[in-house]
Amino acid sequence: MKRAFIIILVVAGLGACSESVEKKQAFIDNLKLYNEFQFTKDLEHQIKAQEDLRMGGLDSLEIQLKMLSKQIEIAGGQDQGQIRLFQYKQNEYQMRQEQAFKELEEMNAKFNEQIWTRLNEYVTTYGKEEGYQFIFGGMGEGNVMYCDSSMNITPTVIDYVNSRFSGGE
Repeated sequence: MKRAFIIILVVAGLGACSESVEKKQAFIDNLKLYNEFQFTKDLEHQIKAQEDLRMGGLDSLEIQLKMLSKQIEIAGGQDQGQIRLFQYKQNEYQMRQEQAFKELEEMNAKFNEQIWTRLNEYVTTYGKEEGYQFIFGGMGEGNVMYCDSSMNITPTVIDYVNSRFSGGE
């Protein structure tokens, strides 16, 4: 009888312990988190400004090309100097355009890396502060195909990362 009572106490104790060690898990919609992160919005404005600056320089070259083309057309394609100048400007335009696209692509990749690095830091800190063992990232592309919506902490994490980014604690 005494032995049965001890076994019951041990089993009850183990059951109580296992319930108190329940793993806290949740998921985040990565795309929504990324898009609503203030740092993403700030960097997008910088990229847009750089794009406008680079494309503005190309716009003036494009206008020159159109004017030269008209002049060549008016001259009936007889002015070889105009044709060479047109070809030179056309090559210059293509090189500048390729360079601008390459620089913007590199800037975009650099900014994406900075954004994800910062988001990963913030989500890690949030997970530790809130006692999560797992925070899954999902976008419907294989990572998390289904999760009960009650486990979605995306809005809370968006508020948290934007607060951290703004300097709030």
